[in-house]
Amino acid sequence: MIATGVLFYLTTAACSPVNDACEEAVLTIHTSQEVCELVILEERIFNGQCLPVEGIARQ
Repeated sequence: MIATGVLFYLTTAACSPVNDACEEAVLTIHTSQEVCELVILEERIFNGQCLPVEGIARQ
């Protein structure tokens, strides 16, 4: 079980028909895994996945 207070991001694969390359695309951030999974069902994101945020990425 993942500790409370952890954020989860909803990700999906974005694939190119030209070269068959796929990359992960972050769609949204959520306050819990349950909320994230509910969005997958409500939005019918068939290849979505909820993963815990492990850090902040900065550019």
